[in-house]
Amino acid sequence: MTARMLGSGRASRRSVAALSTGAALLATTLATPRVSADEPEPVAVYHPDRVPPSSAKLTLGLIGGGLFGLAYGATLASSFAWETDPGASDLRIPLVGPWMKVGRTELCEEEVDGCSNALQVVGAVGAGFGGVFQAAALALLVDAILLPSAPTTAQSDGSGFVRVVPILGTSATPSGASTYGVSVFGAF
Repeated sequence: MTARMLGSGRASRRSVAALSTGAALLATTLATPRVSADEPEPVAVYHPDRVPPSSAKLTLGLIGGGLFGLAYGATLASSFAWETDPGASDLRIPLVGPWMKVGRTELCEEEVDGCSNALQVVGAVGAGFGGVFQAAALALLVDAILLPSAPTTAQSDGSGFVRVVPILGTSATPSGASTYGVSVFGAF
């Protein structure tokens, strides 16, 4: 009988501990005041009627063209570095070549001289990255072409000038013939 009491005492201690922990959590939750933070004002304001200057098209086009040149150059160089690899000649085709190379990647049937499974996997991953970079760079080029931009307007501060200068005299020709003309130059 005493063993039964001791066993029930342990269970009651556990249930008292669980109940007291639950009560403490409930009291803490109910007693804590509600906290809220004011949202900060947005730093960037979107103006749908404003468009970037026309120089943004050139910058975006140069970045896209440069990235495409780097990505294609890297895949082209790797196609010549590993000419015997299956699908290496496909890398010479822009944009779709790397994906064709990934599709033709095969693991080595046995470890022979010059064939390594790790090298095949690294080559396929590298070709995949080359394809992704070429596609992203092409997307930048298309975006540069389709980007609406503000027309360029000439802003004059009034400091422009035009000079017209007559040219009279002999030229530096072997015959020594006289030449006449007018030179126009200036800054606008």
